[in-house]
Amino acid sequence: MRGSLTAVSPEEATERIKAVREAVGPDVKLMVDLNGTYDLNLAMRMCRKWERYELFWIEEPVHPDNLEGYKRLKRVCGIPIAAGEQHHTVYDFKLLLESEAVDIVQPDVGHVGGITEWLRVWALARAYGIPVSPHLMPIVSAHLVAAKPGTMWIEYTAPDNPLRSAIFDVFDEPKSIMYARNGKVYVPETPGIGIKLKPQHQL
Repeated sequence: MRGSLTAVSPEEATERIKAVREAVGPDVKLMVDLNGTYDLNLAMRMCRKWERYELFWIEEPVHPDNLEGYKRLKRVCGIPIAAGEQHHTVYDFKLLLESEAVDIVQPDVGHVGGITEWLRVWALARAYGIPVSPHLMPIVSAHLVAAKPGTMWIEYTAPDNPLRSAIFDVFDEPKSIMYARNGKVYVPETPGIGIKLKPQHQL
């Protein structure tokens, strides 16, 4: 279970984390996404508070360009740190990995320049022994996770989410891959990545 807490105060974020953990119990994996909105001091303070809730990871706790902040936070934070959705090249990920700044990398196939660059990031992370958890783009990420070891999750947003509906509207029949069933996204067996654009969106 993953949620973003960027629109609330740190105090309210803590209350929400506490309430969710109490509601779902200790066996559900709980992740928190900060979208790079905390400064280092606040991230360190909240990390210490949130350790008691056994979070599976804390995502983008500081600005993506704050490499030194990531490094310092990782040294003191007992919660695994995930990052990468706002990093755009294999060289960005190389800095994260060689600096031992994160525990999980999250390349977005749409941000890093497509499947080829995503695979380069995956290979680099594999060399460092760091797992990869793709950011969004489940249409493509399902194929990548199915094909590569050392991958963790597919970040999934339902098509009826109003924030994402415009993206899904361009597809002719997206339900076969875009709707999770029993917590799983199934890789289609049709050619290519398995989707077809509506005629008005085709070149």
